[in-house]
Amino acid sequence: MSDFRKAFEYEEEKGMPGYLLVFFVMLLTMEPLLGATTMFQVHRALKDTPALGAAVLAVGSAYLLLILATGIALRKSFRLGVTLSKVFLIVRVLVMVPVYIVLFASLTRLLGSTAELGSPTKILFTRLIAPISYIVLFSAGWYGYFLKSKKVRRLHEASQEKS
Repeated sequence: MSDFRKAFEYEEEKGMPGYLLVFFVMLLTMEPLLGATTMFQVHRALKDTPALGAAVLAVGSAYLLLILATGIALRKSFRLGVTLSKVFLIVRVLVMVPVYIVLFASLTRLLGSTAELGSPTKILFTRLIAPISYIVLFSAGWYGYFLKSKKVRRLHEASQEKS
């Protein structure tokens, strides 16, 4: 019986709490894939203007580096990681919304006729409104989590006390 300890005798867990761990895994698995594929699609759509294509690759590379830096910061330094995560979520909206607008414009330009895909309203919703809504709601939801979460706030205060 001496091997059993009461609940308050256990040490506090080290590492990231639940939702933050989910964000970390999504950040390092899904976001690089989404960023790379959409940037290459935009680069291909803008192949007629090489200067814009090079700019897209530069912005895409910077976006991928921001993802990597945010993931590393979140793992190493909680305070810096939360701040960089908030910055990343804002940059995500500012980069991905124009990307989807360019992709939509190039899609309609290439197709010319929309009869093959359905009504113009359906195309507008599935190819532009739905992806942009998802990007904005996803980023706003996580940003709200970083602002309002009591656990994030407690961990942030604890990391400030260590500094």
